[in-house]
Amino acid sequence: MGLAHASSPTDVYGDASCPMGNAWAGPRCYAAPHQWQLGWSQPLLEVTSANLPPSSWLTVQLPGLALQQTSVVRVLPTWNAGATTPAYFIAYRPALGHDSGLSANGYGLGNMVHIHTYDWPAVPAAIEWRPTLLRSLASPGAIWSDVWTSNLRVRLISLSPDQTTASVGICRYTVSYETGDDCFDGLDNDCNGLTDDQDPNCRPGAQPISPSCNNNLICEPQWGETPLTCLGDCPSYCGDGFCSP
Repeated sequence: MGLAHASSPTDVYGDASCPMGNAWAGPRCYAAPHQWQLGWSQPLLEVTSANLPPSSWLTVQLPGLALQQTSVVRVLPTWNAGATTPAYFIAYRPALGHDSGLSANGYGLGNMVHIHTYDWPAVPAAIEWRPTLLRSLASPGAIWSDVWTSNLRVRLISLSPDQTTASVGICRYTVSYETGDDCFDGLDNDCNGLTDDQDPNCRPGAQPISPSCNNNLICEPQWGETPLTCLGDCPSYCGDGFCSP
C-alpha cells in the first residue's frame, strides 16, 4: 500500500492511533494523512491563506473519521511563502465503528481531535515522509499551538452529546501574546480565544499567559505548561520554584 510508519515527535512508531504505528490492540482506522493518501478519507475543508486571515478564527464541525468519508480538515500554510511547510491534518476520532479500539490498552486516544503533520504533500519525492501525531485534544477549551512553522492554533470547542462530532476552531496567530497596540485593534492576535480587553494579557501589569495550556488536567512541561502558564494542569507546590513564599 506504500504507507510509511506513523510516528510521534520522538518515536518512529509512536502513533498509537494508526495501524502503521504502535497500535497494539483493537480495531482502528489509519491516521488521517494515511486515510487521505489511500483515498479513503476526503477533506471537508482545505485551509489556506485565502480562507484563514491572520488573527481570526475559522470554526469547523468535524464528523468522526470512521463515520464519514468526507471528514478531514487539511491545512496548507500558503502564508509561508517560499518555505517548505508540511500540510496539517485535523480529524476527530470517536471510539466507534472501525475506530472502536482507540480506547483499548489504556492509550485513551478515542473521542479526541487528532492533529498530524505530513511532509509528503509539500515534497512529493522518493523519501519516506512519515505522518507525525503532534497532539490530541480531549477537553473542550484545549488548545494546540504550532510554535515551529505554521503559526497555527487549533482549539477544541465542544463535542456533541453522542460524541459523534466535534466542533473545532482554527486560527493563525501573529504574536505569542497581546501587548500594546494589539490590545486595541479588535483582533485576537495571539489566538487564545480572547480579544483585546477580554484578554488577561491586556490588563495593566499582567504577566504573559501562554495559550499552550490545553486544560486536560495533566501537567505537560514538554509543551510549555507550568504553574505560571497552566495552573489548572500544573498545580504549584512549595519547592517547585513557582510557589510563593
